[in-house]
Amino acid sequence: MTIKKILINGVIDNIDLLQRTIKDRIEDNIMPSTLGLFDVVVNELKGKKYIQVIVAKGAERPII
Repeated sequence: MTIKKILINGVIDNIDLLQRTIKDRIEDNIMPSTLGLFDVVVNELKGKKYIQVIVAKGAERPII
């Protein structure tokens, strides 16, 4: 795993709603089902919250 420098910008009033929106958009717009292939988590760094999308690596690709 490569660690990169992170620059966190912006102000998010409702980070939980944004996290849920991102998760729902991924699930609704990618076929076949993405169940268990990704995770959307809220982390905190230096007092600032940010959203991290973790995608599982694999050979399967979405159908376009």
